[in-house]
Amino acid sequence: MWLGIGNTMVLGAFIYGAIGFLIPLAPTQIWIASIFFILPQLFGDGFMIMHDINRRSLQQSIIPENYLGRVIGAMKVSEMAAALLGVSIAGVVGETVGLRAALFIGSVLMVIAAVVLLHPAVRSIKTIPELPTAPKTESTKSG
Repeated sequence: MWLGIGNTMVLGAFIYGAIGFLIPLAPTQIWIASIFFILPQLFGDGFMIMHDINRRSLQQSIIPENYLGRVIGAMKVSEMAAALLGVSIAGVVGETVGLRAALFIGSVLMVIAAVVLLHPAVRSIKTIPELPTAPKTESTKSG
């Protein structure tokens, strides 16, 4: 692999956050502004998907199969709760400082989240690790 799993996750999250700066910087002319809105949608979302696929593949490879549903379910509930809190805070910030400033702050936070992924433990992941298989017992051999 060229980048490896960890660096691909970092790159995807960073570009998603960085290209998000185009939205608050959009001019008022509708035709030019549409370019500032379409580019993050086309490219930013693709890079975030690149991050998410690698993240989910990594989770599935290191979490034991009998815990996988519970762990991913708990993480999904945590993500949705954080999203609800974030949307509520973003609404207050948008009303307080304005929409453009709130969108700018959101992009800054996305880039900060990507910077957190620069930790060597994440960046050093080159391939999806293989989970050791459990030895077969008599009950699993016959069934």
